[in-house]
Amino acid sequence: MRRHALAVLFACSIIMTAGCGGSIESTRETAVAEMLGLGIEKPCKISRREGRRLAGVYARTTAPSGRTEPFFLSGTKSRTGLPRSLRFEKTTIRRLASRDKEHGLSGGYNSRLLIKDSFAQSGSPPSVFTLAYERKSINYVGTLVIGQSPSAQELNLARSSTFHGAVELHLMNSAEKGIAEGTGGPYKALFSLQTNIQTGRSTFLLTDIAESGAQRIGFSGLVWDQLYLCCARIASSGQGAIELRGEQQLKDDTSGPFEVAIAEDAIDAVFEAVQFAPAQRPGAPNRIGGVFLIYVKDLILKAVFLSDVLEG
Repeated sequence: MRRHALAVLFACSIIMTAGCGGSIESTRETAVAEMLGLGIEKPCKISRREGRRLAGVYARTTAPSGRTEPFFLSGTKSRTGLPRSLRFEKTTIRRLASRDKEHGLSGGYNSRLLIKDSFAQSGSPPSVFTLAYERKSINYVGTLVIGQSPSAQELNLARSSTFHGAVELHLMNSAEKGIAEGTGGPYKALFSLQTNIQTGRSTFLLTDIAESGAQRIGFSGLVWDQLYLCCARIASSGQGAIELRGEQQLKDDTSGPFEVAIAEDAIDAVFEAVQFAPAQRPGAPNRIGGVFLIYVKDLILKAVFLSDVLEG
């Protein structure tokens, strides 16, 4: 109750600050705001609430423009462990609750949160979901991976590790680096992700891509090296190098559109992932999940991945 009262008083002070010409952002940067969980999201800083909240990545598509981009997100959870609220970019979706099993969770902004059956998961985070919502008459939809954020203490327990798990890929047409229409998939694959605590870098390895349907991706795997390890997050952030593995005959008449595009154009890509706290706490992060997007010409390869529990 006391904490709730402090939060209300602080929210009132923010409104008064804005009304007096002050800066809301400067108020949210204070220690009190951080303690109450109202501070500004700082990707490479561990706040006092970091170990209490959910964290993840959302690959969001905007309709009708079709623009697709990834966002780091945070959230709170209900007693069941499922998300109760989600915060990303300038959006906060509140009051997520289960209406019935078939329709998953629903909440503010006409949001719908459904677990992806294509991933073997228990239904509680860390999990892969699809999230659709509407804001200011604009529809959004996408895939998100979310789980329990590790605390600063738990991150200090982390060591250089290799995570393994499943990947789901979709090949799509694009417009202005956004998805306009699906062309192929889902494709199933496996991944391993190595974290190096000493160097602050990570390497992502995609393997065993299982082709699906008539459209071919054109390679059997890839290596994404020199990814940036930033506290619980792993991101490309303008860094890293991608090397395709097992490229097929790109100039062959039977080549798919993505194969030809790779042969003719340079790729643009973004990677975002988050490490998750273990079920038995405190402990070092033991799972990881995220998304990546590869843009080539007028095509996009979108992937979502979630690791198994790290052994040892």
